[in-house]
Order: sequence, then C-alpha cells, then structure tokens
Amino acid sequence: MYHRSTRKSFAMVSLIVLCTVPVVLALYVEQRRIFDPLPVGQKIPSIEALSPDGDVLVQDRFAPKKLLLLFFTTACGHCRTEISNLNELRAKYVTEIDIVGVSLDGRQATNALKEELKLKIPILLGDNEKVKSVFRLTILPALYCIDESQILRRYSTGEHSLAFDEDLIKEFIATKSVR
Repeated sequence: MYHRSTRKSFAMVSLIVLCTVPVVLALYVEQRRIFDPLPVGQKIPSIEALSPDGDVLVQDRFAPKKLLLLFFTTACGHCRTEISNLNELRAKYVTEIDIVGVSLDGRQATNALKEELKLKIPILLGDNEKVKSVFRLTILPALYCIDESQILRRYSTGEHSLAFDEDLIKEFIATKSVR
C-alpha cells in the first residue's frame, strides 16, 4: 500500500514539473523579449508614419537634431499626461530638440486628442502592429531619445512628472552625440 501511494505521489510531482517547466520557460523568454527595448547605443530602425493629413513621413527627414519620440494611444491616461507634459515643454526647447508623438490609433481618435489637449507637437500615425514590433513596444507611453546620428540614447516607459520630463530633456540635450 505504501509503495502504491509513493508511486502516485511521484507521478503527480512529475506531471506538475513537466507541465510547469515549459510554461515558466516560455514566460521567462517572453518577459525578456517584452522588457528589452531596442538596444541603447544602436541605430534605430527607419520609421514610416503618416501625418494626420495622410502624408507619408520618414524619421530620416527630420532636421539633423536630437529627437524625442513618444509612442502613445489616445485612450491611455498615462499617455495623455506624458504627451501634455511634452507639449508644455516643447516651446522651451524647440530650438534644441524635436519632440514628435506617434499615435498607435486611427486618424479620427488622434485628431480628437490633438484638439482636446491643444497639442502643438507634431503627431504622426504609426501602423500599430508594425511599429509595436519594430520598436518592441509593450508598455505605453514609450519615450525614445534619439541623437542626430539616429542612435538611441535613452529609453523610458510610463507616465512621468513634468519635472522628470524636463530633467530628461535637459540631460539629453547636454549629451554629446557620437558620429
């Protein structure tokens, strides 16, 4: 009797381990992919996006100065706060840095947000799945600091205070670009 219950216990433990290990391994691999943004210090992939008017824009066309790209969705409260902060800071730093928003939503929702928040920063429409894949976007808002050579210098996600965003911009402007 003791021998049979030991075998059942062993079989149960084995079954649990055989079911759990692949799930844990899959979650680990997915977590690594999710939370690893584009590598800082490497050239960013080319961005092709639409203006709200339907014009195709590529990030290589931006003036050769530092670029702050904010990826967001219109329904995200954290995204709204972040884009409002950057909109407020834009006028102060317009000569030193370009600040551009990339909406992952459609034209109608994006234009409504622009009007509601009275946004002055340029807003582009990104192909949601393509942009998410290329830029490894899983947490929004996502902020990419890109230097004049199209090199990613800093990456940040989530909502920040206005003071944090201003400090980030000042620090980014102060960094020397490597060409």
